[in-house]
Amino acid sequence: MMMVEDIKKDFNNLLKEIQENTAKELQVLTEKHENTTKQVEVLKEKQESTSKQVMEMNKAILDLKREVDTIKKTQSEATLEIETLGKKSGSIDASISNRIQEMEERMSGAEDSIENISTTIKENAKGKNMLTQSIQEIQDTMRRPNLQIIGVDENEDFQFKGAANIFNKIIEENFPNIKRCP
Repeated sequence: MMMVEDIKKDFNNLLKEIQENTAKELQVLTEKHENTTKQVEVLKEKQESTSKQVMEMNKAILDLKREVDTIKKTQSEATLEIETLGKKSGSIDASISNRIQEMEERMSGAEDSIENISTTIKENAKGKNMLTQSIQEIQDTMRRPNLQIIGVDENEDFQFKGAANIFNKIIEENFPNIKRCP
């Protein structure tokens, strides 16, 4: 009889320990979940700002392309004018050749700017992909596994009564001859 009481005391102490450990683990998981949620929000904000930057850079590229087109038109007009003057006078005016050289430099600068912006857009796209992947990984780790104890009902009474009720049921099923002391 004494042995059964000792087993019960040990079992009850073990149950209390399990409940305390479970509560601590639940608190840690809750804190991790909150931190993960905050990290997801920060990553989403970064992703939104990166998307805005990409859109702004696309607009800048379009503006630069328009400017290059305008410069090319101006250059071709100037070239035609020079050819006309060259035919008329037989010599090219120094100011016109300076103007051509200036336009070529402007075009070269605009093309360099377009190339730099294109490179930046590619880098931002890579950053966006990495942020999206990070968000997906964080969301995957947030999902809780669905754990069940085999042979234990999932009704609300069991869930509210906790681990003690589950262990008492297991003891009753496996050791029907053990008497309960009041």
